[in-house]
This record gives sequence, structure tokens and C-alpha cells, in this order.
Amino acid sequence: MDKKADKNTKLGITLEKHRKYKNMYKPNCLYWGLGIENEVYLEAAESISINKNDILTKHKQERYSLDYYKNYKPEFLQRALQKYVGAIDCSTILLPRLLNSHSFTKTDIYNNSATLYTSSQEKNPDFIGETMLETLQRRNPYFVDNEKWLFDGDTIEFVSTNFFNTNLHEAIRELMSTKAEFIYELNKTLLHSSPVSMITIMKENYAVAKYMTNSQNVAIFNNGTLHYNITLPTQLNSRGEIADWNKFVNEHQRAIRAIQWMEPFLIALYGAPDPFSSFEPGFSKSSQRCSVSRYISIGTYNSDVMERGKILTKPLDKIMPDSKLSSSWWYNKLHSGTSSAYVKLDELGMDVNFNKHFNHGIELRFFDYIVDSSLFYESFEFIIYLMDFVLDSEMSNSLENPIFSSVWNDVVYRLIMNGKDALLSSMEVKIYSSIFSMNITKTCVSEIYYEIFQILKTRYSRTGSFSKYVLSRNGEMDMETILSPIHKIMVPPVMPPVMPPVMPPVMPPVMPHRDRDSDKNEKKCCIIM
Repeated sequence: MDKKADKNTKLGITLEKHRKYKNMYKPNCLYWGLGIENEVYLEAAESISINKNDILTKHKQERYSLDYYKNYKPEFLQRALQKYVGAIDCSTILLPRLLNSHSFTKTDIYNNSATLYTSSQEKNPDFIGETMLETLQRRNPYFVDNEKWLFDGDTIEFVSTNFFNTNLHEAIRELMSTKAEFIYELNKTLLHSSPVSMITIMKENYAVAKYMTNSQNVAIFNNGTLHYNITLPTQLNSRGEIADWNKFVNEHQRAIRAIQWMEPFLIALYGAPDPFSSFEPGFSKSSQRCSVSRYISIGTYNSDVMERGKILTKPLDKIMPDSKLSSSWWYNKLHSGTSSAYVKLDELGMDVNFNKHFNHGIELRFFDYIVDSSLFYESFEFIIYLMDFVLDSEMSNSLENPIFSSVWNDVVYRLIMNGKDALLSSMEVKIYSSIFSMNITKTCVSEIYYEIFQILKTRYSRTGSFSKYVLSRNGEMDMETILSPIHKIMVPPVMPPVMPPVMPPVMPPVMPHRDRDSDKNEKKCCIIM
């Protein structure tokens, strides 16, 4: 994401985009909530061919966004880029072409910007007089007033809005349906009048890419995000408001602490690693975005305070005062020496928000975009069973605030750098065994996570105080079943034929790969994922 206009929503102030939720609450009922926010970029069907050395030199900042290259220390970045490019054994490569929100609001349908990229920003004579969004709105009422998508920073954000007493598969289905409908209407409306023949949601969190609004340069930090919103079962009064505020705060406080104890595991299992971590030490093997911590982070929300409202960032000294374990804080440990590739920031993003509006519970902000739909479902399913633990186990009443624990901070530091294959010490395993009242037998992070997951699922399936409302009767739902109605109704319009370059099969997104045709002495073109 790029620069945000609002840094904080003070108590009593509701963002305009949240006002639509007020009338959804019903009086004198038991209410729970699930919601999903998904920030992504869009992807053109045709990749673009470049010389691989452009990755080393074409770094000019897009004028509408942050300079993402400045997230790295220059010496680390240069070494990593050299190794990244050196691993590509062909001179010409294919990069995905992405569209961000600025393609809709700053350029026309022919990709002409409204102004020239000069110091005085003169009017662009090629600009047709209206932006792509204005053209879409003139041609199709779908784009005039739609509450299920918006532009947030430089991303396109899709949201599930039917949060009231919904379940997980319906929330996911709504989100996927909204995304499919947006893409359908977009392609239908731009048919035959856009330089891009077909547009989709981005298929990967790409290591490197090109944006339509900065087509001469190579972009990094092309990751989407997922925010999960959860409100635990809560009794509403005759006015549709929370009946017992103290109980509401206490239960969601325990929920935040349980989630934060598991946060490093969730980031290691489901995060998008820094693509340079395969080539050079100092880069995160868990999450590129969480390591930088510009608008999201790990353990930055303090559940001792339970501050309300939408909070994007806070200064370092407001997150971890000097008197509170400052030397052991994972972020200070990351930047204590010269081993980190990342530039230390003065403000960090929040991992959690509480009570952003009306009867809202908690927002989890630390997930990267999970491309695999089954893992997307799995990550949310785990959190639901974790909420069962919070509501049904006496152990959750004694959970300490993890962000001030030296043990937890050490786990975060190791996992953020080493990823899901990191090992926990016997003492750390014992602590997690004690938290969940189970005998954890593994030491590898990924194995510990799935051991906890399976025990919670066995313990609470069908009977958990939260999962009984928000999971299907058998405790799980096949993603194909969730998405089948969408596949049937969202048939894309007939598009002009596109002749894409020959590409190898889809490869893992972290590493650059060459064409698999090993019989040729010279490889002409590679695809970069």
C-alpha cells in the first residue's frame, strides 16, 4: 500500500466506509460477526518482455506511490538483486503487468496519464479528458456506487459486507463473488477499447513486476493483503447495542492475546516471504511486509490498553516504551546490528485493531494475500477454533500479554527471519503446551502449528462456542463447494484472441525460473513469478 490519508480514527468518529454497517444490527439478539477485506492488484493477461538487467537499473519511483526500494538498505538490496538476476540464465524475461488503483483514478482507458511526469506536471495532450474510472462509471452503473469494493492506497480493496451472523463459507463466497463480478464487469465494459485484452485478479504475490502507471520501471513489494474481522458472540440490547460492554472487552482482550501468541506461527505458515531471502541473509523467510512493518506488523497492538478505533501506525516509543522490555523487543533485535536488510522505521503499522466502529470486535491486519484458496480457508478456520479456546477454556483467562514476553519476542524474531522451518527450544515448546493444555511433541514450527490446529479442531468441532455458529455442521467446507455457484454465474465476455508468449509451467513465486526446454543451447525468454 502507499500513503494513507487517515492515520487514526479517534473514539467516537466513524469512517465513512463503515457507516453502512450501522443498520445491520438487530435489537435483542445474539450477534456475531465475520468479515474479510482483501487488498490486491489486478493483472493483465499479457506479460511484458524486458532485459533481465532492467531489474538492476530500472528503479524509478511511481509518482503516485511510495518508493518501495527504500525499504531496504542499499548494500543489501544491491547484493540481493545481483544474485537474483544471476540466477536467471536467459537475457530476456517476462514480467507480469499489474494495474493498481492509480490506473483507475490517474490515467485514461488508453493508459495515458492526466498530467506529464515532469516537475511542473503539465497537462498530458494525449489524455482523453476522463479517467478510466470516469469512463467505467459513464458506461456502466455498476461502477458508480458499489460498497463492496473501493480504492485503498494504491490497491483495489474488496470486502465482504454481510458480516452479521454469517458463517465462514458464506463470507468467503461473498468475497470471491464480489471479485469475480468486478472482473466480469470491468472486462465487459472495456471490451475493444483498452490496450489490455483481459484483466484478472493478480495470480501471485509477485517478486518483481511492471505497473501500467510506471511501465518503464521494475516494481517490488507487489503483495496483497488480507484482513480478518471477527466479533465473538455478543448479546445486543433493545437499541441494537452491546448489552455488556465489560464482558465484550474482556472476551476480545483474551482473543487478541491468544491470536498474538500464535501470530508468528500464522505469519510463518501463510505469509509471503521476501523473494530475496532465497539469495541473501538478512531478508525475511516469513513475510516481506511484516518485516518492514510500514502499515502492518507483529504484536504492535497493546491488549493491556484495548484502544478503540481504526489505527494504522504508531511511533516506536508508543508501541514499546523503554521501560517495557525494549532491548528484547523483536523489532529492536531485528535492527540491533548490521544483519537486517530492512531500514528501521520511526512508526510501525498495527497488527490488530479493536472496535473500529459500532459493535465491531477485532480486525487482524497481519496476513499477506493468500493465493491458495484452501490455505486461505484453513488460516481463518484455525482462528475460529482458537476463538473456541478463548471462550471455552479457563486457561485463556490467565493468558499474559505476549508482546511484553521476552520468550515470545525471541520466537517472533527467529520465525520472521527463518520461516516455517524454524525450530523452537524445549522451553518454548513447554510454554505453548501449557497455554493450550496439551502435550506438544514437535519442535519444527510448521509441525507445532498443525499439531495445535488438529487438537483444537478435535476438541471443539461441532461444540465450540464460536465454531458452532460460523463453521458448517461437519466443521469444514470444501473450497470447490464454496465457489461452485461463482464458477457457474461468472462467465467472462468473449474477448479478442490473445497470443501469449510461450511460458513454462507455473513455478513457485519466490525463485526465478527458466524455460524447461533444455534441448536448446540458448534460452530466449524466461518468466519471472
